[in-house]
Amino acid sequence: MSLHSKNLQQQPTRSSARVSDPAETLDRRSPGDRGRPAPNGRAGLRGFTLMEMLIVIAIMLLLVIATLPRLKQSMDESKVREASRQLSSHFSRAKARAAATGRPCGLWFVTEQIGPATPPGTFQTTELYLAEIPPPYSGDVQEARVVVTDSSGNQAPTWTNFNNINPPGWLLNFPPASNAGLFTLIPQTAPNNTFFIRFDHKGPLFPGIRIGNLFYVTGGPTLPPHGNGLYDANTNPSAGYQYEIIRLPQRIGAPLALPRGTSVDLTYSGFGNSGTDFYSSPNQILVLFTPDGRVGNVTYQTWNATNSNYPIISNDAAGTLHFLVGRPEKVGLPLNQSNLNDNNALWVSVGRLTGSVTTTENAPNIDFVFSNPATAAEQQAYLTIAREYAITQDVKGGH
Repeated sequence: MSLHSKNLQQQPTRSSARVSDPAETLDRRSPGDRGRPAPNGRAGLRGFTLMEMLIVIAIMLLLVIATLPRLKQSMDESKVREASRQLSSHFSRAKARAAATGRPCGLWFVTEQIGPATPPGTFQTTELYLAEIPPPYSGDVQEARVVVTDSSGNQAPTWTNFNNINPPGWLLNFPPASNAGLFTLIPQTAPNNTFFIRFDHKGPLFPGIRIGNLFYVTGGPTLPPHGNGLYDANTNPSAGYQYEIIRLPQRIGAPLALPRGTSVDLTYSGFGNSGTDFYSSPNQILVLFTPDGRVGNVTYQTWNATNSNYPIISNDAAGTLHFLVGRPEKVGLPLNQSNLNDNNALWVSVGRLTGSVTTTENAPNIDFVFSNPATAAEQQAYLTIAREYAITQDVKGGH
């Protein structure tokens, strides 16, 4: 046998080589332990005991309970900010509509009384409407006219016969054939039975009212015009004057609801840096923009302690309007628990001359010392501080 053949016999072939088991190679334990599951094998995983799971669940519950107050506070802050954003947006929308239509348009705040009904009461707003003055009415046909007389219908109006009419006023004689639509536009029920009228499309506006099927002028800066004789379709069809009737603002569209859990706190809302003009308005507050963008008229009611009533006030804005947006549960509470003392509340302010709308944070003065409960003077001083801060931010452009 050659040396080459001998070497070939001594070398094992691949097919005859023994392939070792990887598990056997890696398992270096003693032979007695090899029948047991490997500690790092799948069969070696150990589950949680019931006690361990209960401990983990208890820790998770404690964490949730600890974070709930902060979570609720964060949600409340978010809601108040959204409410102030919506209110600001509604003001801007009304201002834009007034410019587009050429007629006054604004917001109608529906007021809700909080707590006992004892006057003057505490009020808030959670719902608003767009409101506008409807187009003027000048009759159903061109050249429609009206004649002003005393109650008997045949004398020129004077201040003497004005006072002899019950109610005081002068009679407006509208020829039915050309003014029939007037009875539909102006109802018999208050407060929409009142209106303003301008004669000959010029001059001052005179207040008017409908009582039953009769219409009256109830006053004015001057005597209403009374020339041209009495109207007669056959003998004097040009008697009287052409006219424009301006009706009261009307709500339009669907209500605009603030987010649940938010409201406009009317206790601290009003004009200027200290006014609380809207705190006791039991029906509505109406803010109108003129077509040129300024705040033209504000209508509201406020408690008159002397006469024990709520007179209606309708005037040009007396200063910047401030509305405090906060949480309903804080409306009417003592000062230290109120929205005015809550740094999460927000001011929405409307500039009187420009109609600019800004939103600013409420900044309660932590150094201000007041009694518990706070006196009226302390509450007024505290409100002034908060308003002055809001006005300062308004000048800077707001947040």
